[in-house]
Amino acid sequence: MKFYSSHCSVTGIDYGEKMLEKASKKARGMTNIPLFLMDAGCLEFPDNNLIML
Repeated sequence: MKFYSSHCSVTGIDYGEKMLEKASKKARGMTNIPLFLMDAGCLEFPDNNLIML
């Protein structure tokens, strides 16, 4: 995650809590990377909210 600029926003999604825990540790201190526990096959975001999957 160190490769992502603070000028971009990255949304992390995973079905497993352990993977999100690992991602959270790597993203510590980065405010532009929100992490969500959800199934990528059934996203719970409003329409037109994501630019790229």
